[in-house]
Amino acid sequence: MKLKWISLEYTVTKKGTWTKTIMGKTAQVCLVLICQFGLSKQLCPECTCCKNGSIACDSNNTCTEGCIAGYYGVKCTEDCLQNCKTCVNDDGCTECERGFYTTKCSLQCGKGCQDKTCLISSGQCSCKSVDFVNDTCDTCSGNRYGDECNNTCLS
Repeated sequence: MKLKWISLEYTVTKKGTWTKTIMGKTAQVCLVLICQFGLSKQLCPECTCCKNGSIACDSNNTCTEGCIAGYYGVKCTEDCLQNCKTCVNDDGCTECERGFYTTKCSLQCGKGCQDKTCLISSGQCSCKSVDFVNDTCDTCSGNRYGDECNNTCLS
């Protein structure tokens, strides 16, 4: 397979934002796609990370319909915390990536949580097995052990 290198050019605009050009054509469309599909947690220029893109941006560059997942702020230019899927500010996650919980998405769901999902507020979940002790599915009962508490200790 042959790879072809493309020359990139960066231009700083009067507002302090930057655009990238590829062979003379602006690549802001690429930035929108990168933001929309969460391929990169990079700076999102004003209006490019609004829900429904720039059509949901008013004359003050304020997003009128909210932000896409991973961004927040009136202009949707701020990144949510790591493991935070949606947020309202820099420490107020409203939805975590799979496998995490708390308002900062900083704790992992129990090893036995079904589909690695749990409640954001408490870490409670449906366990993969009846051999877990509590509703956070992080401790095996009795003499059981393993990721699914499916192994038994020898007596």
